[in-house]
Amino acid sequence: MKGITETTNLLNQENEDQLVCTKRMAKLLGVSTQWLEIGRVHGYGPPFIKLTPRMVRYRIGDVKKWLADRVYHSTSEYNSNSGEK
Repeated sequence: MKGITETTNLLNQENEDQLVCTKRMAKLLGVSTQWLEIGRVHGYGPPFIKLTPRMVRYRIGDVKKWLADRVYHSTSEYNSNSGEK
């Protein structure tokens, strides 16, 4: 996975309201398209918008917020039971 700083820099170059496809978001985050697809099924991964039954998009601003919510300074901040701070 890409470093958080590199990913944030790439996302900052995009418009907050811009919608991007799964392939583009996977490239921006440094993950596979399969990771995003499985994450949608299991409830992890960035928030997404389902435009049609077969068309999924990610809003850049939502993904940036999702990433910011996952920044920790130590492992003791992370509650492994709920995955929340």
